[in-house]
Amino acid sequence: MDPVDLSLGDAAGYIITWRHATGLQALRLLSEDTGMPEGPYSREVDCHLFAVSLRNVLRAVDLAERVVVAYPEQAEKIRDARSVFSAEVPHAKDLRDVLEHFDHYASGGGRLRKKDAPPFPVMRWTERDGSTHRLWLGVPPRPPMQLDIRVARDAAHLLASETLEALDQADARMRRRALDD
Repeated sequence: MDPVDLSLGDAAGYIITWRHATGLQALRLLSEDTGMPEGPYSREVDCHLFAVSLRNVLRAVDLAERVVVAYPEQAEKIRDARSVFSAEVPHAKDLRDVLEHFDHYASGGGRLRKKDAPPFPVMRWTERDGSTHRLWLGVPPRPPMQLDIRVARDAAHLLASETLEALDQADARMRRRALDD
């Protein structure tokens, strides 16, 4: 992975911002009364924004890994945390891709479609069961992908916390190195 010329603080700022956005969207989705006007598509919009903020947590984490590339232990800690997240929320990137590029998918294209597949519309639906909210997306002929908001929020917050800890450790090592020089 190529290093990037960005401060540890800037990388942490992106992670904190997108972790917060993920938490806000999850709060809206998991609350009975959001205090916001509700319409027929309100929850669907919130699911979309949650998926975008979740993907941006991953982007910020990937950026942080590039920032700490000179510190292999911290970079490995970030990769390990990313692996745990990916096991918990395996479709985060693909869900955001389908939602963000809906025009390509609606017309039969999109990265996840098989080249010879007939152009089916993307199937999407949400469900609430009182304890969580789920977004489902289907890109035929693939099986539907599920995003459990509570699980994804918790996994994103853990990933962000682990990454911020790795950034703090890299910062401490950098400061010790500067004192030794």
